[in-house]
Amino acid sequence: MQIIAERELSLLDLRPVLVADAEIPLSEHKPELLRYLERLQPTGYGNRQAYFVSRNLKVVGYRRVGKDGAHLRLTVTDGWITYDGIAFQQGHWFEKMPARIDTLHSFEENEYNGNKSLQLNLRDLRPAETAEESLR
Repeated sequence: MQIIAERELSLLDLRPVLVADAEIPLSEHKPELLRYLERLQPTGYGNRQAYFVSRNLKVVGYRRVGKDGAHLRLTVTDGWITYDGIAFQQGHWFEKMPARIDTLHSFEENEYNGNKSLQLNLRDLRPAETAEESLR
């Protein structure tokens, strides 16, 4: 069985792949974008939600939330606009949060205790590349 698995799978990259629909600066995340996205409904099985990449965001603040600190609530900015975000199952970043991050996220309206706000729902994040790294 192991021989067959090695033969059939050894050349395959079996890591999960996340797909973004567009790369847009955080400053382009405006209420108009959310209204446009709402016109694309429904989302869900067979009609997935739109995901965006934003790069080099400064982490203004962050904290663990949820049972056992499994999730992360954070605030990010690009220098023009600041948004809160939620990163489900990403609490492990708490101990090693970089000063700047790249994100893969959806853009959504959050309602909590009767207050509505726009937020990022982070599907993934990573340390932002420095200018030197992006030239390699």
